[in-house]
Amino acid sequence: MLREQGIESVTTDVSALPGSEVISFDLSRFSEAAVDDILQAIDPTKGAYLTTCFDVLEHIDREHVSDAVSNLQRLTNRYLAVSISTRPSAHDNLLHATLLPIQTWIRVFEAVGFRLVELDAFSPAIARRAFPVNDELKLINRWVAADIFADVSAGEPRYIIFEKVAAKDRSSASSQINLLVDVSYRAEKRRQFSHGARGFNLSLHHHQEWSLLRPLLDVIPRAQARFLVRPEGVEQDTLRAVRSFLTRCGVQVIEYDDVRELPWSEMKGEVLISGAESSVGWGHLLGYETAAIARLHGCTTYLLQHGIWPRAFEHRVVTFASERVLTWGREDEHRLNERVHRFISTDVPWGAFPSEQAFPIGSAKFCDQQFGPFPGLDIQFGHDPSKFEQSVLVGVKDLRGRWGVRNIGAEFVENLGALISAHPTTLFVIRPHPSDSAETFSTLPRSNTVLFDNLAGIVADLPLSRVLPNIDLVLTSPSSLMVDAAVSSIPISVYDTGQPIEFDGISVVPFEAIGDHIRSGTSMMNLKAMSEQIRGRYAEAVDDTFYSKFSGLLEEPSRNPVDQYVAASASLAVQAVEQARTAKEASDEIAALKKQLVQVRERMTTLEHENVAMRNSTGWRISGPLRNIIKTVRGRSRS
Repeated sequence: MLREQGIESVTTDVSALPGSEVISFDLSRFSEAAVDDILQAIDPTKGAYLTTCFDVLEHIDREHVSDAVSNLQRLTNRYLAVSISTRPSAHDNLLHATLLPIQTWIRVFEAVGFRLVELDAFSPAIARRAFPVNDELKLINRWVAADIFADVSAGEPRYIIFEKVAAKDRSSASSQINLLVDVSYRAEKRRQFSHGARGFNLSLHHHQEWSLLRPLLDVIPRAQARFLVRPEGVEQDTLRAVRSFLTRCGVQVIEYDDVRELPWSEMKGEVLISGAESSVGWGHLLGYETAAIARLHGCTTYLLQHGIWPRAFEHRVVTFASERVLTWGREDEHRLNERVHRFISTDVPWGAFPSEQAFPIGSAKFCDQQFGPFPGLDIQFGHDPSKFEQSVLVGVKDLRGRWGVRNIGAEFVENLGALISAHPTTLFVIRPHPSDSAETFSTLPRSNTVLFDNLAGIVADLPLSRVLPNIDLVLTSPSSLMVDAAVSSIPISVYDTGQPIEFDGISVVPFEAIGDHIRSGTSMMNLKAMSEQIRGRYAEAVDDTFYSKFSGLLEEPSRNPVDQYVAASASLAVQAVEQARTAKEASDEIAALKKQLVQVRERMTTLEHENVAMRNSTGWRISGPLRNIIKTVRGRSRS
């Protein structure tokens, strides 16, 4: 188009066709020689030129952002015009690899010697924010509802003009950029971990597992990784986001419904890593079955601890199929083995967790919380740090009637909004449970609030483990989020939801009283002491050497060879899943029928109201036979 207007241009593309006027160039890989080839194509007698980079930067993985902007710095004569999108792409964010606040992007360009000339130099395509509600764009709509960068109203993409004002040392600039986009800490992880030539299978059958498994993709070569995904056990929006992330990263994904579908001949002797398998319930049982069958095929199986077992499960004894269970400490092992509950008129332990199965070496996600430095919340979320004196993360979990408690409703959201409004110089980061959505809290005041739910973290590849160390205080219901906070020595205030207190060493306060903890320095000291107590009890094995210890464990030969007990466990797991699936399908059918009956009942009520209105206005009334039909349908719907 430029050439048609008589404007000379030099065009580059990562996949230029031979014989075309487009120069082949990969912006994401720094290359002085490749840049020199492009510069030689520019006629120096024509004077100054403008460098442009549109619809490219958000497609580049954050590990390559430094190379990309360094290339642009060398390609720029004086002025550079770029476009940047800060929201997910369509197709469940299949295309946008790096989502950062626009203020962070500006600092990235400043690191290599650019100066901001004009933000929003051209009108953004604001209309792109009016998305239809359909499956293909569902993740974008949820992103818009959360608006974690507080920039939805600005439209997108953003068009920015920079001026090249200095030549920065590339090594120091690269280090600064890698800190801004938060990839520097991955170097230490990779230094600790020796992956060898083995294949790694990561089992995803529950939506809470992603936070446990994702850190391993920084150290396992993606060509050696394979994700085994059971869609029926994963929340659908989470599945969409994870599926696109893995596809974008070139990781093989196998989605399956039945363990017989897996390529066991290829997997023989490889590693299988799970995050939430156990014998307790449907979602956990799916992973248990896969791990049990994997052991039959000679796989070395590992389970990452995903939380704390707060109570005994009725008619259950907790067991794990994996040969090695990597725990945060010894508490999990002691709790399951030493506490008892009634099971068919006799006392039995909560679980069967032999000491030779337990390996207290910590956690990948908790280890990542130890690796500083951390970019600040202003870098991660894009807010103005001068407006806030402190930050508070609020953990919320909808109990959905468990223990008869309905804790998340209009009253709770109203009280939370009042707390936020009463502390305008405090930045509140609202963290719903992975089963919940930020949309529930969309009515909260937004000037000092970030709605950071699990889905937004997956889409932006921004894990909670990298956000928590920046937080000054965590307010939460009684949940394992307390341990996440304690790992970073953050003061913890636990508010009462009406549920039983099943964790040792904590005290709860009414939600109305937690405002005092935000203001009181004395309270903060007590809350930090409780945090240290929680870490000492539930996470004493957590440190910054998890990857080294896990790497060493991978080199150890199996101590539990396959025998008849492993085979029996696998057989029972298959039977249990088949029975559970049948029961679940029946339950789903009953739920669907109940929904239909409610709709029929509502329609019958509407018809009767219309009949009364018509009879009053015209004297016409519904016929006797039709009235009898309505009564019959209503009677059946009640039954």
